[in-house]
This record gives sequence, structure tokens and C-alpha cells, in this order.
Amino acid sequence: SNTQFGNCICVLGDIDNDGVDDFAVAAPEWRDPAQLPGDPNVGRITLYSGASRAVLWRYSPPIAPGQIGSGHREIGAAMTKIVDVDGDTIPDLVLGNHNTSTSGMTHNGSVIVLSGALVPPASNPNGRFIFDVFGTDNYGYFGYSVVAFYHPHPGDDRTLIVGQPGSNEALAPGSAKQGKVHHIAIGLNVHSIGPSFQHPAGDEMHLGWSLAVYDDISIPENNNDDGNSWPAIIVSAPRRWWGPPQTAHGSDPSGSIVFLRGDNLQPVGNSFETQYPVPLPHVYANASFGFDIDVLGDLDDDGRREIAVSAPGSAIKDGTPNPQQPYGEQAGRVFILSQPYNMSQNFSILFPA
Repeated sequence: SNTQFGNCICVLGDIDNDGVDDFAVAAPEWRDPAQLPGDPNVGRITLYSGASRAVLWRYSPPIAPGQIGSGHREIGAAMTKIVDVDGDTIPDLVLGNHNTSTSGMTHNGSVIVLSGALVPPASNPNGRFIFDVFGTDNYGYFGYSVVAFYHPHPGDDRTLIVGQPGSNEALAPGSAKQGKVHHIAIGLNVHSIGPSFQHPAGDEMHLGWSLAVYDDISIPENNNDDGNSWPAIIVSAPRRWWGPPQTAHGSDPSGSIVFLRGDNLQPVGNSFETQYPVPLPHVYANASFGFDIDVLGDLDDDGRREIAVSAPGSAIKDGTPNPQQPYGEQAGRVFILSQPYNMSQNFSILFPA
């Protein structure tokens, strides 16, 4: 059957204490046998032993016939590991479920936090389920991307960042999707919804499509260098438009990535945004720069890790644009960006593939 098994994979850590990391695999189109024909798929998560590939546990939202458990659907389209939330010292798992539809809305989205333990703590009233958060925008796709990090802050020392790339869409599909990212502070068995960020440009860009944590940028807590610093959050906007139209295709969206403070989602530095870095005619057309982002190691031995950014819609091939087919020959491109010391400068291109 069509389960989309392998749609997302997340290394959770050594859950079974055999010295080998274990990993979770999502099948967001999995259907519970109790579902009736026409019910949306709820999805299922399976944790596998990294050593033996044996199934350690499975999770899908509980449902009654004809109903979707708690409104969640197609769970695990995005996943990330988070430091222990329920007090058993074992890493837990965050699921992003952007197709969840609740409260009369369509695709408002949700996130779920699950216990990663082989046997969830008895203190968890709902077993493996710890808590969930629902998006509040119709067609907002809250949970399309998720990242988490730990920060030594009293109380709420775990932080979850959630992308909502469809935010600001009207009640019907087709309107502009500006996008938004959200900050959720998490402590042991408690959580609170924090600040959010929308790009000041205010136009369609799908902000929050992809996320990454970049802790090579040290941000002092409360603007005071007291030894506790926050990482930066890299947020992609693959449909970001640049400048007025100069040619028939000159204003097509090329994409960008932005850098936000991990504590309050405010911009980092004076120039917090890096756009698609190939200023040639027609090359901008639907490049989708920022479609995926990841933090690599220190490739050029300058003491800072590099960032990989994909642009799968780039019309450049072998370094030469084709002005006759601005939308064709989307050979795609990957950029490796090296972060300068001064965050008021744009990133330099270390390796265009």
C-alpha cells in the first residue's frame, strides 16, 4: 500500500543501550485498520535498532472508527530529536505534521512530542504521547519543518522552532504564502508558545520551508555576554522575490535564507539575509534557493562550519545560464556557504557544484 515509508528519517540516539544509535522512520500515508474509507491517513512512526534493524517501538495517533485521533494526520512529514522532555533522561522525538486539519480549518498543521524510550515513563498520562501544538492559520502548514536545540536556561531549557511556510494564506488556496516561524520553549513536562517571526518584506516567499540550527554564531543571552550564548536559526524562504521586474522573467522568485536569534527569532546582524548568489540574467527564475539547508563540518579549516544550501530549480548548467529557456533546464545547484566573522556581510560561496 502507499504509506510513503521513509519520507523522513531521524537518528534518535542509542535508545536500547547497545552502543549503536537507533533511528526513527516515518510513513505519513499509513492507514490505521480502524479507519473508514475516505478518512485521511494518520501515519505511523517506527523506531529501529541501529544494530539489528529490529523494531523497537511504533506509534500512530489513537483513533476510533470514522475519526482521526486528536485531529492529527500524516504524522512525521518532518522529524527532529529533542533533549529529554519527560524526565527519563532519554532523548525524545518531535513530529511535524503540516497536513493536520482541525477546528474547521484545512492544513493548519501540528507538532507532536513523543517519548523516545523503549517503555515510556509511568508519569506520562498518555503513554508515548507527551504533548502537541496545533497551528492557527488556515492552510498555514504549521509543522512543515522542525528543529530543536538545548540551551542552559533555567526552566525552559529546550527550544523547538517550527516552520509554517503557508502562513498568511487566505481561506482558499492560491493566495500569497508569506510564511512564519515559531519559537516554543520546553521544560520538563511543560511548554510555552514564544515569539514568532515574519519577514518584513511581507510578500510571498514560503518562509519556514526548511530550518537548521547554527551554533557557530554566538549570541549573548539578553544581549549580555554572561557565558550563556544562543545559536542562530537558519530559515529558508525558497520563493523569495528580489527587486522590480527588469525582464520578462527577471522578477521570478529565486529564494533566500535568513538568520534569526535562537532566543527571540529576531534578525542576526544588520544584513541577516543571503539571497540566491548568482546575479546573472534569467538565472533567478524559480531557483528555489533554500529548498533544503544543512550545517556541515569545517571544510576550509577556518574554525567555522559551512552551510549547504540547495537550489534545485536553478537554470544554470555548467555555470552558463540559458536565456532562451529561463524556466527550462533546471539542472539544479548546491551552494556551500562560508560564514564571515562579520555578520553584516553576506556569505561567501565556497563551493558551487
